Amino acid sequence: MKRLFALSVLFSALALAATTSRSADAPGLSALKFLEGKWVGEGSSEAGRGGGYATFEEDLQNKVIVRRNHAEYPASHDRAAYQHDDLMVIYVDPSSKGMRAFYTDNEGHVIQYGVSVSTDGNTVTFLADREPGAAQYRLTYARLDENKMTILLEARGTSQDAQFQKVVEGKMQRAVVTK
Repeated sequence: MKRLFALSVLFSALALAATTSRSADAPGLSALKFLEGKWVGEGSSEAGRGGGYATFEEDLQNKVIVRRNHAEYPASHDRAAYQHDDLMVIYVDPSSKGMRAFYTDNEGHVIQYGVSVSTDGNTVTFLADREPGAAQYRLTYARLDENKMTILLEARGTSQDAQFQKVVEGKMQRAVVTK
């Protein structure tokens, strides 16, 4: 009987530890759940209209969300067609407990972002750390419904009073996954 009781206490403790571990995997990342999946979209920028897709997937045993993005811009009268690919890893910073993101792309950009979520949970904003002599970027996803969202990338110059200006703006729709 004592052995059965000891085993039940042990299993209860293990179950509690496993549950605690799962719920503590990445506090804060759960606010980004609506982003998960594959999204297709189109948008516009100074370079013209383009299209592409992005995926948001949990990784590293739910400790991060990885965004992969691909955009294609057709040729215009003054430039050749080109493609843009980037990777972003979103994580919870262990020291601040706030969400952060690391971004890199095929054009050589490397950006560190602070991440915030609106109180209603429908808008996620990535604000780049201010770097001396460099533009600052702000990337915003706004949920329209469960399957649609907008995306807005803005930049501002190096002066402290510079205002953010639109770089790319678009709409995305959740891709239908077929099996």
